[in-house]
Amino acid sequence: PRRPGNTQNPRKIVRIDMSQKFNFDNIRVPSASDRVHKDECTYSFASPTDPEGLFVCMKTFLAVGPKFLDLHNKKTQSNTYLNIKKTVVEKTEEEKKQAAEAKAEEPTKLGLGIEGGFGEIGAVQYEEHFSVFIQEQGTKGEYIPFPSDSLPEKVQQSAAAIISHKSASMEDDVKAFELKEETPVSKFASDLYQVENPPKIPPSGWKCQEGGQTTNLWMNLSDGAILSGRQNYDGSGGTGAAERHYKKTGYPLVVKLGTITPEGADVYSYGEDSMVTDPLLAKHLAHFGINMMEQTKTDKSMAELNVEMNKNCDFANYDKARKNRTPVYGPGKTGILNIGSTCYMNSVVQVLAQLPAFQERYCKAKGAIFEKAAHPAGDFTVQMAKLIDALNSGEYSIPPSNDDEKAKAQRPRIAPRLFKTSAAQGNANWQSGQQQCAAEYFQHLAEVIKRADHANPSDVETISLFNFEVQERRCCGASGKVCYATQSSNILQVDLGIDTPSPQSDTQPDAKKAKTDNDDQPEPPTVRLDACLQGFSSPYSINDWKSPVTGTTTTLQSQNSLATFPKYLMMQLKRFYVGHGWQPAKLQAKIECPAKIDINFMRGKGAQPGEELFDADGVAETQWPDADIEQLTNLGFTAEGAKRALKACNGLVDQAASWGFSNPDEMTAAAPVKKTSSSGGKASFSEADVETLCGFGFTKEQAQKALSETNGNIERAADWAFNHPDELNAPTVETKISDGSGNYTLAAVIGHMGNSAQSGHYVAFVPQGDKWLLYDDERVDETTESPWPLAYVVLYVRDD
Repeated sequence: PRRPGNTQNPRKIVRIDMSQKFNFDNIRVPSASDRVHKDECTYSFASPTDPEGLFVCMKTFLAVGPKFLDLHNKKTQSNTYLNIKKTVVEKTEEEKKQAAEAKAEEPTKLGLGIEGGFGEIGAVQYEEHFSVFIQEQGTKGEYIPFPSDSLPEKVQQSAAAIISHKSASMEDDVKAFELKEETPVSKFASDLYQVENPPKIPPSGWKCQEGGQTTNLWMNLSDGAILSGRQNYDGSGGTGAAERHYKKTGYPLVVKLGTITPEGADVYSYGEDSMVTDPLLAKHLAHFGINMMEQTKTDKSMAELNVEMNKNCDFANYDKARKNRTPVYGPGKTGILNIGSTCYMNSVVQVLAQLPAFQERYCKAKGAIFEKAAHPAGDFTVQMAKLIDALNSGEYSIPPSNDDEKAKAQRPRIAPRLFKTSAAQGNANWQSGQQQCAAEYFQHLAEVIKRADHANPSDVETISLFNFEVQERRCCGASGKVCYATQSSNILQVDLGIDTPSPQSDTQPDAKKAKTDNDDQPEPPTVRLDACLQGFSSPYSINDWKSPVTGTTTTLQSQNSLATFPKYLMMQLKRFYVGHGWQPAKLQAKIECPAKIDINFMRGKGAQPGEELFDADGVAETQWPDADIEQLTNLGFTAEGAKRALKACNGLVDQAASWGFSNPDEMTAAAPVKKTSSSGGKASFSEADVETLCGFGFTKEQAQKALSETNGNIERAADWAFNHPDELNAPTVETKISDGSGNYTLAAVIGHMGNSAQSGHYVAFVPQGDKWLLYDDERVDETTESPWPLAYVVLYVRDD
């Protein structure tokens, strides 16, 4: 916070006759609709805490560091800036004591280095100093203190408005907070049925009416039944009696006893299968003699249990493991500040920054990229170049001279707020402050890079080097005829070959079977990646398939292979699935990935001599059982999404549900997936979707282009068409595919701690001989820790 009266700038102040020496005609006073950047340099990660501070242009309201003043002046003809400098306020002994106590508190949020999270760092207080800086291009410039009556009135007004204006990063942070998923109001709350002559519930001493359990108890808000909650993935928790009671009675809402306070309580809706808000909770509780205003919390909330389970799962060893790590510094060993549940973003970017193609595209060409950009703060290519260059420059990875708090607070840091905003591309998921899946973010980022490169072509290929084609061979059991189809992708999903409980099964996973004598946690199985890849290419059968050749019901023999081998092979290890009761769960396994792999056995060979083909384009999709499609649509899938999920999982409905929740865009897309035959047929889309877009005023060609750019998703296509008018009439860019040998070397691993892809914590590992570089948000360490218990996404680089 800024302390009033601390306006003296330590620099030498120069008194000048400004009216005769400088032109202030282009100075503007920011309005409420202007975005004012005053936390991060547009072209670097210079900030107000740097020795020379940050310079906010009084014409464009962009912030620049001292190294980029000449560039900004040249591009905008701006010469007047508000200089903002922050210096650390020394803490009193009492404040230091309070900070130490806060740091020692148990974490209450999932995440590292964030408020309430694991490894939280005590807040630092700053004083702000302001001055007006005026520089003609090529000169050193001059500083005038602010406030100062000697400044022209318009300059004073602009400076004052910039100081009082909410910064662009603050606006984005507020928006991210507002986009966080809020607990919805239950549709059953307003007219909830409650029985006459209800039981009076005592203030304590509760027991499950079915099994006598005394923890994890939920009271049904319709009849007052007190029953045990669901069992957790690891065997802990309850017996599921409360859910069975709902299935028997149809009474949907339950409240967790022990969480009731005057502020609210944990309420769950079995009818909506989610945590909900009951705005009439006080009234509903009073029906059973419970005065909400007199209740105190005696049990852990579901949010607290979520944190605890993640902590017990992986975070428990986090601080202990750090003792076996050695911090490292220098080019390529630079951390990224977690700016609010962004470890998923940090880990993906760290992996890309290691690749020579990205270094050549963004580091070597950054000068030309910066010069060309008309709106650099929101230009994704500018922000990508700025970030990749900063990670490889070593400028932001300097060993600390001492442990002094002031020195730590003012060290150069990478806080990529502009990158996050520009990469989000208006997508609410990526703009929000929620944790996200690293694999999904990679695919989103790949699409953003593809669009940016299309708008600003480069001779250096980057994201296209991840593209490959999956080939599927189908053989009709009745006729013996075969067809081949290919589909492009940039990440290979690899099944681990471990059986998982069915969502519909009443059998709970037995977490005690694998326990050892010396450990309370199950011993995770070990899986080898090369064995999983063998499974990817193994033939499989689909029964009760209706043959388009004979019209009869028969068996379909299918086999997947890779038609091409990309330069960069990214693989997602399918740890996450939908478990008992349709609850998300994670496979706790040790996945060993060899330093070298040979996948030549996965090469698809296409049509062979003697094979009799049937037309692949004549088979839109496998005829999946209606019951399986209905089951998935009841979970929120579109019909086409359900078919895609079943196809991806060889017709196994339980695995298809897990696949869909891991691929939400595919799950909800209405249009069929783009598909080409082995003869190179063109991608086709639903005529209905094309007509829908034409109804918005687009031509047929424009509609097809929008669908092509968004993988056939009609909702995303409409949004893309309205937001990319310049690209609508540009020639469609075909997906570039590289190919080579099937010999690869391990380049990076993204690890995940926690029980859900959308929670927990992500880190990145890069092999360094017999050790690893571990990128853990802002910290980079050399370690001998194995990434295999955490491995979720792995990257291999082709040897040739």
